[in-house]
Amino acid sequence: MRRGVCRFGSVLATALAAAAALCVSTAAAKPERLRTSTFRTPSGNIVCQATWTGPSEGVIGCWVLSTARPDIRRGTYAFYLEARGRVKRSLPNDRPGPGWVFRYGRAWRRGPFRCRSRKTGLRCISVLSGHGFYLAREFQRTF
Repeated sequence: MRRGVCRFGSVLATALAAAAALCVSTAAAKPERLRTSTFRTPSGNIVCQATWTGPSEGVIGCWVLSTARPDIRRGTYAFYLEARGRVKRSLPNDRPGPGWVFRYGRAWRRGPFRCRSRKTGLRCISVLSGHGFYLAREFQRTF
């Protein structure tokens, strides 16, 4: 296993479990509804699923289905970001369905996450941590 790369049996299941735990941990406060959004870039090469319970809790996972990286044999690479954490990378066994098309030039804002779709790639960030990723077929960068 390469440094900084995790293998999750199911990144999506991990993300949903974390989001569900957030709902349970806020039992003293007014419980917020778990929300989910699944989207893809117009090329269909990047698919994302975000879950959040409010403006300060949530997770987003994005899968790059085909990369230009020779070190990734299967081609699919996933990036997973919690609202208050750093980006984690994985070689997933699964991915969400196609979802709605996130057109180029558009912005998406839900919970603590902000994403922008461009022809050159997809950029997503957590406004709470300032961490995020920039994904394209040619390269993937985390910050």
